[in-house]
Amino acid sequence: MADLGVKRVIKIAFISRIFSLLLQNVSNNLLVDYDTSVEHYPCHPNTTNRPSHKQNTIIDQLISSSLDGLSKWDAVYFLDIARNGYQYEQNMAFFPLFPLSVHTFGLILTPLKLLLNLSDRSRLLLSAMFVNTVAFTIAAVGLYKLTQTIFHSSKLAQRVVVLFCFNPASVFFSAAYSESIFAMTQFWGMLFLERDHHLTSALIFALGTTARSNGLISCGFIGYKCLQEITPLYRLFMLKGERIRPKTVVLKSLKVTSFLFIIILPFLLFQYYGYHLFCKNPQFSPWCDHYLPIPYSYIQKHYWNVGFLKYYELKQVPNFVLASPVVVLSVAGVYEYLARQTKKDILSLGLWVVKKTNSLNIFVYVVHLGFLLAFGIASIHVQVVTRFILSSSPMVYWIAVSWVTPPSRDDSKIHSNLKANFVYIYFLLFYCLGYLLHCNFYPWT
Repeated sequence: MADLGVKRVIKIAFISRIFSLLLQNVSNNLLVDYDTSVEHYPCHPNTTNRPSHKQNTIIDQLISSSLDGLSKWDAVYFLDIARNGYQYEQNMAFFPLFPLSVHTFGLILTPLKLLLNLSDRSRLLLSAMFVNTVAFTIAAVGLYKLTQTIFHSSKLAQRVVVLFCFNPASVFFSAAYSESIFAMTQFWGMLFLERDHHLTSALIFALGTTARSNGLISCGFIGYKCLQEITPLYRLFMLKGERIRPKTVVLKSLKVTSFLFIIILPFLLFQYYGYHLFCKNPQFSPWCDHYLPIPYSYIQKHYWNVGFLKYYELKQVPNFVLASPVVVLSVAGVYEYLARQTKKDILSLGLWVVKKTNSLNIFVYVVHLGFLLAFGIASIHVQVVTRFILSSSPMVYWIAVSWVTPPSRDDSKIHSNLKANFVYIYFLLFYCLGYLLHCNFYPWT
């Protein structure tokens, strides 16, 4: 029965990606690109100093034009890194797992390139399409299994997957971005942690840190799992006076420290790589002289003006409006969850209850979503919050599916219908608008 459910999920995910590819192609050919300044970026095919990008055949032109909608905004950087490596300092804002995956599969496509006389651009676009389709499908299966493990309902898990496959940030899961591969690492890392495979979980989360900087946030899941293991010992000490063996505490502390180090290590190695790459020449950047020469924080601030409350400007009001639906969904969902808990449960982080319900089993996911939301609206470009949350948090999909589920006794029919309509309109509208605007270089990032 479980295998049948997984097969159905794979089918839904694959069909959704095929439909997304068709939609991006139609959208890309429907409008003229709004922002053409990217054509001056070194990796763009229209740049004259890169003759190797010249389209050679009708097949090459067909592939390039058919998948062109996948190559907008940040995809320009990812594709350049996949082809040329980290030639430019600002490219260090984009972590290596996705471009490395695109580059690697692109090498496998080299015989096809020679056979059909394809340009590097077409080859890399095909590679990015394949990597994202596979990663997205695996992510969908991971979300399905995670939901099934926690809620013990295959039907609910399948409904969650449908929402994931047609989510408001769907265009970023299809485009040459790292959202699909990152979601894959997060959902599977969470799943293995739920199954108490701690080392496997840490290794998968480490892949997430190789894909995006916010993979570091997954350290919180490992930390919470450690607290879950220590709490019963502390409870026995408090209630029955049973002595806690120092050896047990030390071993558990060493265990969790090693897992946290595994997750953080890719971030540290990538920063060291940046230091080695850009700080060994006479004209190095200012960050090279910092006490902790970490390029990521400097590059985000210097090139993208990312920082605490830096985005709170009058001209950014449209972007706050763009992010408002996911903020409303997340805040309302977190509030509804906390309203059902006792003060003791909340203050104890859901750790003190002996017999846990599904409600308390998801406490860490609620906190995770709350942290993502608070960090997102305070410290990053606010329009990114939508894909930031939808590629990281299963909780937002659980909230959405609860809103479209028939009303419970505690919820009036009118209120339930309003919430369901909000989810349907939000997901459908943003799903379509994302492809229409992002694929034509309109400000949908």
